[in-house]
This record gives sequence, structure tokens and C-alpha cells, in this order.
Amino acid sequence: MEKNYLFKVNLGGMIDILSNHLYSNHHVFVREVLQNCVDAIIARKNIDSSWNEGKISISLIEDMDSKTIVFEDNGIGLTEEEIHKFISILGESSKKDLISGKIQEDFIGHFGIGLLSCFMVSQEINLVTRSINDTESYHWIGKPDGTYTIKNLGSGLDYGTTVYLRFKEDCENYYDIDRVFRLIKYYGSALPIPIYLINNGVEVRVNVEKPIWEVDNSDENDILAMGQELFGEEFIDYIPLESKAGLVKGYAFILSHKVGPKAKKSHRIYLKNMLLTEEVDKLLPEWAFFVKCVINSNGLRPTASRDGFYEDEALLETQKELGQCIVNYLSRIATTDTKKLSKIVEIHDLAIKSLVVENDGLYKTFFDYLLFQTSQGIKTGFELRTQYYRLQYTDTVEKFKQIAPIFTAQNKLLINGGYVYITEIIEKLPDVYTGQWVELVDNSDVMHIMGELTYAEEELSFKLIKVANVVLNKFKCKAEIKHFKPIELPVLYTIDNDAMLYRDLVESREKTKDAFGDILDGFINEFEGNSYANLCFNYDNPVVQKLMKLTDEEALKNYITLLYVQSLLMGHYPLRNNEMQLLNDGIISLVEWGINK
Repeated sequence: MEKNYLFKVNLGGMIDILSNHLYSNHHVFVREVLQNCVDAIIARKNIDSSWNEGKISISLIEDMDSKTIVFEDNGIGLTEEEIHKFISILGESSKKDLISGKIQEDFIGHFGIGLLSCFMVSQEINLVTRSINDTESYHWIGKPDGTYTIKNLGSGLDYGTTVYLRFKEDCENYYDIDRVFRLIKYYGSALPIPIYLINNGVEVRVNVEKPIWEVDNSDENDILAMGQELFGEEFIDYIPLESKAGLVKGYAFILSHKVGPKAKKSHRIYLKNMLLTEEVDKLLPEWAFFVKCVINSNGLRPTASRDGFYEDEALLETQKELGQCIVNYLSRIATTDTKKLSKIVEIHDLAIKSLVVENDGLYKTFFDYLLFQTSQGIKTGFELRTQYYRLQYTDTVEKFKQIAPIFTAQNKLLINGGYVYITEIIEKLPDVYTGQWVELVDNSDVMHIMGELTYAEEELSFKLIKVANVVLNKFKCKAEIKHFKPIELPVLYTIDNDAMLYRDLVESREKTKDAFGDILDGFINEFEGNSYANLCFNYDNPVVQKLMKLTDEEALKNYITLLYVQSLLMGHYPLRNNEMQLLNDGIISLVEWGINK
């Protein structure tokens, strides 16, 4: 027979988890208490729309035994029944509509757990409150073990709620008027309710009357100054942001220095004018890492820890709309301020290239401004498409480094497509601009631009190539000799995809000693027969000319060995075990040959 049981909850343990592990840092208690204060004042105003005297006051009190921070609001207050229901039950919230049970949209709080963050800095929470619906006042004391007491204070107190937090010994560093001011300003500077810090009987207004995203026709310099004040740096420009999906307004500030896509995000994200977080994923497209944002949302749902938003359809649509705001700005300055666009592209080329890859409509807008590394130096997209109808490129940096000197010597253009997004951008060019042709160049393709030898030259080089093939055969490499530039380059190592795969398999096999090695052996055997690389000797190179005349065959083998290894190093190929040994042996043999000679 089955029996049903109820879960048992360790309230003390739950409070410890929520207060010490849910939130990212201790000082979020300021945000959570401020949030409750604001919501209480909004609730009172919802009952009496003519009332417009909402106010929040914060002060510090010190006596012989403790240091205390005090938050006071003149909002709706709580009755005794509401204290039991909303303050003392985890997950219950006074912000819920009494009929539907849904959170009212004008409230910041949702979960009914924010007050628990106070246990991170205080051993107990003292709350004194009087509801506008009650003549009595109450004193509630909550403790981290899950117990609480309520005391009736009678009548005579003003409407509202006051929270007293006695700092723990290890949290007394919060008892600092300057630090408290900074934290209140940090979280509450944009809140619509006046916030005052009381110091020695003097009230100082902390927050501004209206955040800049709510000011119509804001001056351009004022917006940039706000960005500089918030983030402590100057920006190239700003971009107005707006999303209907998330009820979002704000600004994106374009960084004046280069950043990478993995750089730590630093934004100011507000929820209903309360600072939520500085780091949030999914709110902006991944390619928008070149901006810092000040954003306020009235429609997105926060997570319980207030460190981000729920990943729902509203968030995804908001991301799309905010991304479109940035795209529209870039498209606009492409026609109105090309100088500024050039500066942005120069500094944030990686972000713009990412955007170009993702957005076909912006390809034409930005291609001309993009910078490309070539065998003839840095070229703009405009130079590439207007000066060359045929564009050749490599798909790796290593291939470019190896064969670019040959293209340079012959006054041919080769684009380095090995950097992020470049290959995708180049390959898209013929689809956007008619009459353009692009070609991927592999190492083996270089052989086609080299000059063939005459019969007499082949006769002179016969011995060199014969000996070289003997030396190189064990490395699955064949020797050739041709004319090519630059003449300073004695040899060039080229390899096709099959031979490269074979080389990688052998290298992996050398490092593998377990059963996986048998599997690798099978693959190696499959490529064994026809996977040869090429070592091409430069007939016009002075060193090669001397090698063709060398009569000492052992010395010739050593020289060929060293040139082979050198070509691998120049091509940035990792040396296999036998190749490294070959290098060592070749050097020693040459030393011995020189001594004995």
C-alpha cells in the first residue's frame, strides 16, 4: 500500500542557501531592501493616485553594542496578517494581485525572498511597520534559524516600514557613510522615488529626478557625458536602443579601444529603474561586444538572483530588436559619416566582420571598409574589389606564411584567409558583386606558377634530385626542382590534403600507446600508398646551385636533410620524432664532416 508524505524543510538551512548562495555578493542587500521600499510606495500610490509624497530614507546608527543601517519608507505598510503571509513565508510576495495571484507589472519584486539577503550582513532583521489599512503598528524580528517574533506597538506611528539591520562583525565595513552613499547611488540612482541619505541630521538626495533614457530630446554631449561618468572612459559615439518586446530603452556606447569577443562584459542593466546587474547574457547579440550599454527594461522577467533575465521569447525578441538598433546606426553613418564608420571598423574590425558574416544586407555597407592582410600588405575591401577581378586566398595562416613570399616575389596578390571570418567574407564576394572571382589556394597549387627547367638544366640537377628522393622517401616526400622567386628561398615544402592527413595521423600514432593506436594504424595504411608531399628546390638559389656541384654524397644527404627540416619549420609544421632526430643527426654529421675535412 502506498503512502503519501510531506517534505520536511530545514528553514535555517533554506535561509542559509538563499541568503548566502543565491546572490553573487553581500552588498546586494541594499538593492533588495530598496526594491521593497519602492514597491511599498508604488502600492500606496496605486490606492491613492493623488498621493505623491513617496520618500525613502537611509541612515546609520551606532551605539555601544552595534552598528546599524536603517531603511525607511512611507509606503503602504503591512498589517499583522500580511506580515505572517508575506514576510514570514518563503516565496510568498505582497506584490501579487490578491485575485489573480499574478505579479503586478509596476512592481520590481517578484519572488518574496529578497529580504533574506539581509542575513548575509545581519544576524537578525528588525522590521517596524504600519499599514494604511490599520491603526496598529508592529515590530517583526526575523532570525536565520527560521524563527520570528511579532510585537504590537500600538498606534501613533506613521504609515510605512522601517528596516533595521545590525551588522555582523565581519560586515561592519558597510558601516561607512561614503560606502553606503555609493551603494545607494549604484543601485538606486535611476529610481523614480526620492532617496535620501541622512548623515548627522542632514538629508542628502542621492538619486536624480529622472534617468537620461526618460528625458526627451537629450543633448548628445549629455548622453556621452553620462556614459563616461558611468563607465569611467570616453566613447566614440552612442546608439539609442529600444525594444517593444522587452519594453526596453537605453543607449549603447561604442568603445574607443579594441576588445575581443571573450572580454568581460560591463553594462548597466536596470529593471524598472533599479540596477539589476552589470553582466547579462543574451540581451545583446554575440557580435555586439564592442559596446557598453545602459539599458532599462520594464517588461523582461528577472531571475530569482537578479543577475539576469529569463531566457524566454521576450528576451530573444529583445535581443533581435536591440541588435537591429545597432545595425541601423551603422547603416546610417555609412552614408552620413564615413569618417566615423572607418574609425569604428578600424578599431572593432572583428565585431564588424562577424556582423558582415551574419547579415547579408550589411555586406555591401561594410566590405569596402574592412582590412585584409595580403602578400602586398594591408588592403581595404574597396581596393580588393576595384583593383583585382581575381582574388586568391589561403584558408589558414600557416599556408599564407609559407607561400606568400612566392606571390610577393612575382607581384601576385594572396589574401590571408586564416583569421576569423575572413574566408567566409571572401567566399561571399562573388555573390554580392558581379564580375568578381575568388579562388582558394593550396600549397600544391603554388607549383603551377613556377617555371619549368630546360633539358640542359634537368641534366645538371639530376644527381641532386636523385639523392634527394632517396633521403626524402622515408618521410613520404618527393623532390622536384623548378625556377621560382624569391631566389633567396632554397626550397619550398608543399603538401595536399591527403598527405597532410597522413602526416597528422602518423604524428598522433607516435603519441599514442594504447589500443587506440591500432585504429590509427588502419587509417595510416589507407593513406600509405599515394599520400606524398613535395620538396621543391629552387634552381636559381645560390645554395641549390652549389649542391648540384657537390661531389661528396654523404655531405649532400646531410644538406638535403637540413633543408627538408628547415622547410618544415618555415611552413610552421610540427616536427615528428624522426624528423627531430634527423635534424640532430644532420647537424652532428656536418660538424664531424667539417672537422675531418
